[in-house]
Amino acid sequence: MSFDAICMPAAIRAQESLSLATLALLDSAGQRSRYRDINAALGLSFTITAATVQGSVARWPAFARDANLLPAADLFGIRLRDLHPPHARRGLEQSREYREHFLDSYLPLIETALANGQPVIAFRGWPDPWSDHWGIITATSNDGLGLAGCTAGSDSMLALKEPALQCYVVEELAPRQPDDAALLRAAVGAARCFLYNRSDGEADVVTGPEAYDRWRIRLDADLRDPAGLEVAAAAHAAFASTIVANRAAAALFLGDRRASADDTFRNPLDEWLAACQAAGEALAPLCDVGAITAAAAGSPGIEELIAGLLRARSADQRARDCADTLASLVKADS
Repeated sequence: MSFDAICMPAAIRAQESLSLATLALLDSAGQRSRYRDINAALGLSFTITAATVQGSVARWPAFARDANLLPAADLFGIRLRDLHPPHARRGLEQSREYREHFLDSYLPLIETALANGQPVIAFRGWPDPWSDHWGIITATSNDGLGLAGCTAGSDSMLALKEPALQCYVVEELAPRQPDDAALLRAAVGAARCFLYNRSDGEADVVTGPEAYDRWRIRLDADLRDPAGLEVAAAAHAAFASTIVANRAAAALFLGDRRASADDTFRNPLDEWLAACQAAGEALAPLCDVGAITAAAAGSPGIEELIAGLLRARSADQRARDCADTLASLVKADS
């Protein structure tokens, strides 16, 4: 396949880089798909991810994004081969030996894939500010690790600076647009994977409603630390913005499905859509850095922000119930 047409658009409203990479591959082959469909099939429209590892909360949306990538990509006509399964990347970021393994083992495999006209979806390794992104390797390079490509918002080719923690070779790209029934089945399955914390990705990661519990603890601690307040407020706002953007994409996707659904599906779709909208509305104040810093100073107060977080948790619990109801319906309908 030709690499010339592969170009990732800039992320809008905290869009997911993995969804944008998938969309870019489809676009390069002439298939005009919708971001909200891909994001839902990946399950990202419905998830929240929290980690116990140290580091900025702003990095939490980088975890466990590819839990449903293989079936979701296949749904749209993209056949992928992972260089290792998602759980195998646990601890690689801290492993000094992994760099040598990547250069000795994975680099030759990626170079061979490129020589055969097969691009590679890669997670991490890109230069700042794209270091936590998914991108697409399309070329060899004299810089960095010897590989280059694009990611969301990069205006030019970027050389990979560090070993990617995950790579998927695009073995076949034969785009197709799945019908509404197939899209809904995929989204329900992917959503339940995250809503029930079955992502099997990086270590110490929780997804679904229980992730709000970790976020609440971290938010309370960060906002009571005046020394790091400015940085922490920006990190929490970035994290909240990702969730709000995902719930907005979910509402659009579910609205599309509702428009073509019969009465059996319409009620649970309406309830799920309302739950996604409720989560987004509850988290809206947390997207505002100024509101977060003001809360730390006592107005409107940390407790009020946490109350919004807990309302979003309750909305995601309702969403899980709706997904369960739809799971039984799409299974019976298939």
